[in-house]
Amino acid sequence: MAEYKNASGYKNSDAAGKVAYYKQLTGSPQQYGPIRDTVMALLSKSIKEGGSVCSSPVVYDEILFFGANDTHLYAVDINNGQLLWKFKTNGPIMSYPVAVDGMVYIHSADNYMYALSTGGTLVWKFRIPNLLGYGPAVVDNVLYMGGGKDDHNMYAISAKEGKLIWKYRTGGPISSIPAVVNDTVFFGSGDGYVYALSKNGDLKWKFRTSDGVDSSPAIADKEGNEIWSYKNMKEETIRISDGILYIGSWDNNIYALTLEGKEVWRYRTGGPMVFCSPIIHNRTVYIGSFDCHLYALDAITGSLKWKFRTGMPLASDPVIYNDTVYIGSCDNYMYAISVEGRQLWKFFTGGYIFGAATVHSGNIYFGSWDCYLYALSPKDQNVLWKFKIGRLEPVALDMNTILNTVTELNKRILRLWKPETLGNKLLFSDHVSVSPMYRSATPYASSIQYKSESPYLGAAKKKDKLPFF
Repeated sequence: MAEYKNASGYKNSDAAGKVAYYKQLTGSPQQYGPIRDTVMALLSKSIKEGGSVCSSPVVYDEILFFGANDTHLYAVDINNGQLLWKFKTNGPIMSYPVAVDGMVYIHSADNYMYALSTGGTLVWKFRIPNLLGYGPAVVDNVLYMGGGKDDHNMYAISAKEGKLIWKYRTGGPISSIPAVVNDTVFFGSGDGYVYALSKNGDLKWKFRTSDGVDSSPAIADKEGNEIWSYKNMKEETIRISDGILYIGSWDNNIYALTLEGKEVWRYRTGGPMVFCSPIIHNRTVYIGSFDCHLYALDAITGSLKWKFRTGMPLASDPVIYNDTVYIGSCDNYMYAISVEGRQLWKFFTGGYIFGAATVHSGNIYFGSWDCYLYALSPKDQNVLWKFKIGRLEPVALDMNTILNTVTELNKRILRLWKPETLGNKLLFSDHVSVSPMYRSATPYASSIQYKSESPYLGAAKKKDKLPFF
């Protein structure tokens, strides 16, 4: 059995020694995953008031809605960038708004979901504790959104009255924007599972990844045509056997699952995490990773078509218009990339770009950490207008510190998987962390190690296929 050596040189071969070693490397026996917990702790400290914008804008009736860290929801004229109205909450707004049926819904870090008329009048508010929720899904007059730390519930709320319909508790915080297809609510949780609930809030199935899942799912048919994304919240019915769900995990993988919760394929990025959300276009899955790359994967097979490197990690989600992929990066640039993976242009802002862009009438709208909302013409990269947040003070956020911290933590965890005795061909039993949650994240593991709820704990059977050779 492999031995685990602590800082003082003491070796343990028993379970207690393994736990001690894990604590030494990660600081504590984290419940949801040390990488997710570390990043969320760092980001939570940055949830402060200021002018930075990481909310993705949404367009409704020629009005552009978006939130900012100065605690306001803004409504501006999409044609000229003039302020129409703003609504103050009691906390920074980092989530994505949804506008539908004459209403706009937004969640604030004050832990409330707000429903306003598109004219700016408050209709109702409902308490959902979540500092980092990406936003709600609204389908058939029902709003779905997950709770954050110490809450862990998926909520279903009447969109018109703001009354609770049901809630379902998971094992971790929920930032994933649900997908609603076939009378089923699909979403990820910080506990490492992808969930499928009925519209009544009953569990249909759950699929385990190896770390938290904050990515929002996208769903396509068997031909690779998108059925659902949070940018296109239109519920459709599809045969269960024909649907595929795509989602990223903090374990560095992008997963493709059937709508019955069975794994089709997974693709491992360079990590250290994937919390961006995918989109599907012409049988291709596009998704960003914290390894600074935008990936284009074959939606059916999961094989890599191409990847495009930016200068810093990707926390923004891609959008596609006219066969061009638009994605913002923490290197302060908005990129335009052809669907073949070629850079067309990039546009510099003064801050990180976290929120996904919105395309309307051929123009691109997006926010930046530099306290501006930009309207850009993609033909000549001409700034049509930019809206300055009233409080022009960026929120302090050192992305380099986050990147370095997470990268080092990722390396520490991976050290637990290094095979020390190749003679026994042991892949997992002595070379993993104390938690089975990390088994599938090891770079020495095969492409598919287990089905949902059934971790693979045995040794490799084919000597010529050992992945660490």
